Amino acid sequence: MGWHCADIVEPALPEYADCLVDGLPNSGQDACDVGFYCRTFNPNVNDGYCAALCSGTSDAPICTDALVCDQTDELTPFCSVRTCDPLAQDCSDGQTCLNLGLLFMDFVCVETSADAAGFRESCVPTPEFGEESNCAEGLTCVTFPYAPGLCSGLACCTAFCDVGGSLDCPTGTSCTPVSGDVGICIVAP
Repeated sequence: MGWHCADIVEPALPEYADCLVDGLPNSGQDACDVGFYCRTFNPNVNDGYCAALCSGTSDAPICTDALVCDQTDELTPFCSVRTCDPLAQDCSDGQTCLNLGLLFMDFVCVETSADAAGFRESCVPTPEFGEESNCAEGLTCVTFPYAPGLCSGLACCTAFCDVGGSLDCPTGTSCTPVSGDVGICIVAP
């Protein structure tokens, strides 16, 4: 399958909106707006989200904001959030490194809100794709079973830690594994 023109469906869906592919994945037969396509995560499933296509050339791809061009599928290079290391917190200023759940296998850079909560403060659980995190840089919002004792709310901002011990938890919390060597700081039961 090569490049081809596809009809625009009105009203067209914006970036990050949930979408369905009509036909084969990456066919362009979807309701996403011009410059976007319905990015699916499984070739046997037709639902995904509207992802921006990279502009520029394959040698010098262009994406907006803090996005990078993912060229792993050369038929549909798309703009994606940047993957990151939650222990190094290697995102740009104003961003934090989070795992957004089942949508991504990796940790990705997410914008933090202007009024982000600090360590052991109440928060709103993990944002949807394209939304801001309401925990400060370097923190993640956790719920049950990790939140009890961290704050007075049902969800609390906490720090990442290294299960191997190179990045310790603040006093009063201990490191519990969540993904490989990455852990989060919780109050021991």
